[in-house]
Formats: sequence, structure tokens, C-alpha cells
Amino acid sequence: MREFLATVIQDTVGDQAEWLAYGGEHASLNELNGNLIVRAPHDYHREIDALLGRFRELMIDRLARSLSESAIKELLEKADRLRFDGDYAGALKVVDRAMSLNREHPGAVALRKVIVETMRNKARDQ
Repeated sequence: MREFLATVIQDTVGDQAEWLAYGGEHASLNELNGNLIVRAPHDYHREIDALLGRFRELMIDRLARSLSESAIKELLEKADRLRFDGDYAGALKVVDRAMSLNREHPGAVALRKVIVETMRNKARDQ
């Protein structure tokens, strides 16, 4: 990851020709004890800070989506078990909880439709 970050920084921040890795003399990037050490003009540091901030946002967003998807999967499995056991009201509540994480999740939308339709048919048959 550090090598990737070093390459991205040197390819996108400031003038690429200024980086030591590309033959320049005014900016360098080295690793020390797992940290990236940057020697560069102050404006390069501001650009690097902004770039790393964008990386952090992307990583947090990706993690949140992954956690959300895992939670939705677990909820849908629970809802399907409840539906199988005939607890349609309970299954509907669990599906609605899953949909609160992602209103347009295709699995949740489809399962909700099946549960509601089953509940209507059961009510009509009584």
C-alpha cells in the first residue's frame, strides 16, 4: 500500500519532474518505520494532505457499504426463515429493517413484495 501511495503521490502532486524518483531534486518520498517521509515544498504537502483525505473518504465509504451489505444479507436470511415459518408480519418487519439500510436493495425489494403478496393472499383466503 505504501508503494502504491508513493507512486500516486509522485505521479499526481506538484511537478512530476521535481520528484527525486523522476530525476528531480526538490521533492522526495521515503519510507521510515512504516511511515512515508515527504521532503517537498509546502504546497506539495497541502496537495498530499488533500489527496490522502480523499483516499480516507473512499476507504470509509467502501467499508460502510461492505458492512451495510453484510447486515442486509443477515437480515434477509432472518426474514426468509420467518417467512418459511409462517411469521409474515415478523418477516416484513425484518425486511423493512434491511430496507432502512438500502431502500433499493433488489433482494430486499423482491422479498418484501413476496411477503406482502403472501399476506394479501392469506387474508383474502380467510
